[in-house]
Amino acid sequence: MVVFGIPRHQDDAPARAIKVAYRMQRALEIHNRTRRSLGLPAFRHGIGVHFGTAIVGNIGTRDRLEYTAIGNVVNIASRLERATKTLGVPVVISRDAVDAAYRNDRPKILVAQGRLAIKGRVEPIEVFTFGAPELALQTW
Repeated sequence: MVVFGIPRHQDDAPARAIKVAYRMQRALEIHNRTRRSLGLPAFRHGIGVHFGTAIVGNIGTRDRLEYTAIGNVVNIASRLERATKTLGVPVVISRDAVDAAYRNDRPKILVAQGRLAIKGRVEPIEVFTFGAPELALQTW
């Protein structure tokens, strides 16, 4: 789990999260090319990106204290990560994250995947993934 905007607020935290997810995907693709050339199996990953308010800090007991983030936003990001398997894509990004990052100027590389039912939510949420890498050059 990666959290942006903590401990100091960053206006561009949602955009940074989306760009990091993209760069992680591209880095894994490059790494897997090397693995395949050596006759090794490729690695896979799933990344879920969501935006919202979380409770962040030291949580636990005196004997077992952990710095973490909890809340609905964390649960949704986790469910988006799991949805990468069913959608067959390495990254799933919520509409909330896209809107917070780009408002009305969404990069062309972000491709709508439709609406996704999320456990614990009444309404499905619109989700996105990354399109062809050459589209990134047009917007980033």
